[in-house]
Amino acid sequence: MTGVDTEALPYLEEACYYLRKKGLSFQEVSKGNEKITFVRENGFYHCRRSDLETMDSPALMNIFESSKKFLDFDMYRRYLDTKPPVGYDPMAMQRQIKRAVELIQEILRQRWEQEKAH
Repeated sequence: MTGVDTEALPYLEEACYYLRKKGLSFQEVSKGNEKITFVRENGFYHCRRSDLETMDSPALMNIFESSKKFLDFDMYRRYLDTKPPVGYDPMAMQRQIKRAVELIQEILRQRWEQEKAH
């Protein structure tokens, strides 16, 4: 478990316990509908992963490009792949936006492969 906030671990374990008690499989629990932070021209926004998956491709590309542009201009970009420090992570926002870019890239890649197969 890399990149897990050790202070949040007890809460995650408790949440997983109750989700399992509700009958969800380990795969369903681990898939979770995570909150995503991304950038648009006029600010920062949040949505759920499922919201990204239902957006049309032009809207996703717009979010992808603006979020990528934000990361490209960030002077700490080269540190985003390093392990976050214990406690406060000064680059939490950038890490979340990087996650959004990766997710959008994966969603668009899957759509492209599905269209190519048909």
